Amino acid sequence: MALRYMEIRNRIAAQIDDGTLGTGAQLDPETRLAEVYEVSRPTVRQALDLLERDGYITRTQGRGTFVSERVDAGPAVATRLIGFIAPSLARPFAGQLLAGAESALTTGGWSLSVSATGDSVAREAELVEQALRSGSRGLIIQPTSSRYYNPVLVRLVADRFPIVMVARHYEHVNTAYVEGDNHSGAMQAVGYLTSRGHASIAVISKPFGIKSSMRQRMRGYQEALGHAGLPYRPELVFTDLSDPRSVYSSAFDESIRESVVAQIEGFLRAQSSVTAVLAFNDLIANDTAIAARRTGRDPQRDFAIIGFDDVDVGLPREDLAGSVHVPVHEIGRTGAVALLNRLEEPAADPAQVLLPTTLIVRKDRGDGRVPTQENSRPDGDPDGSPRNPKGGV
Repeated sequence: MALRYMEIRNRIAAQIDDGTLGTGAQLDPETRLAEVYEVSRPTVRQALDLLERDGYITRTQGRGTFVSERVDAGPAVATRLIGFIAPSLARPFAGQLLAGAESALTTGGWSLSVSATGDSVAREAELVEQALRSGSRGLIIQPTSSRYYNPVLVRLVADRFPIVMVARHYEHVNTAYVEGDNHSGAMQAVGYLTSRGHASIAVISKPFGIKSSMRQRMRGYQEALGHAGLPYRPELVFTDLSDPRSVYSSAFDESIRESVVAQIEGFLRAQSSVTAVLAFNDLIANDTAIAARRTGRDPQRDFAIIGFDDVDVGLPREDLAGSVHVPVHEIGRTGAVALLNRLEEPAADPAQVLLPTTLIVRKDRGDGRVPTQENSRPDGDPDGSPRNPKGGV
């Protein structure tokens, strides 16, 4: 119950700030508060200790616990605070998430406490507890990639603390989340490739871990193959790429990149029939172009590579056929709105939102047929063919 006392502290502080509990109001006895919040008396006592320390309440032996006079003068800054936690803040993806969240929160007088986990589950747990101790009323979090769920986050969700996961979520936990429609994005990409005559389409990705986004992309890939009448061939799926980098970090170690390229090159040499690749992030897509050239394939002519996220990773894009655009800024904004709604209606079911993704075609790759207005279809059509929002190739 290490986190429950902080949640109770924050809830009572919010009632004081919004005037529900005015100056001089007496709080319920510890036994009653324990019943209301379904916790033990020691947990309630810890919450009251924090409220007393922060000047919200005074406790008088034999009389009870009362709202302090000075707090009624105005809301404490901490109670208008939202925590924002992401694996890294150094790349455009996280920056767009944060900008989107700020656009929804600052107009309502909310502040954001921003921190990065460095892809460490242990650090993530520490930051969550720090946010709660600081009085954060809710959390917007892009969960750290791992082989297991962070038990601190699972406990928060079980306790119904306001939390929204963005860009990825825990699939087997009933939490609020906002992310791109990765399933549709993968279907659009594969639908485009099959419409260009490609029948041997590979997938390249790092291990999925807890990433719901990766699993949804994989399901979209498989479904699109079925729509095109193509078999699912496990030998064309390379999802155990050893790559410690992330499109969300600033580390571009050339020795690591060479190791990644060598792995992809080995895969492509072993699968000589492959004429197209769906890479599950844009960094891997760039590395695939290098590996393809080493195997004698020409990404500028007859070998198609499509990335995912449409993130500028600071590398050339001319060898890529395109990328699936994920509306990162809107994910951050919608996540913040969902969190504010949860604060307004704590008993409501958690919002679970998938925002549209769009295939951005940069250069045509395939059998020589150039896409025309007649064979272009809206996003989500059964054959998975995308709409090109840029109006050409």
